Amino acid sequence: MSNHTPGPWVAIESMGDFLIQTENGYTIGDVLGEGNSYSDEEERERWYNAHLIAAAPDMLEALEEAIKCGMVPSSSVKDGGAARHSRQVAVADMIRAAIAKATGN
Repeated sequence: MSNHTPGPWVAIESMGDFLIQTENGYTIGDVLGEGNSYSDEEERERWYNAHLIAAAPDMLEALEEAIKCGMVPSSSVKDGGAARHSRQVAVADMIRAAIAKATGN
């Protein structure tokens, strides 16, 4: 596991800002827009982005567990992968890349 602030995280709205907080209220980030007034579409986008960020620890844990329990093939496309499972191997590579990006590896 990486050294990020442990989840779960939640997205909340506070005085027009969209914050990402731990369950005990520690703010770990916010989703800012440009300027002081936003269209309805920009507000929705900021809200959805906050929720996506808040889900990051859960998604990382699920991806790591998928690898640990064998749901993700151990071979990779760059290693030749198993021809009959080429789509699964490609998705496994995507999962490993997402974990590496999330953990800074």
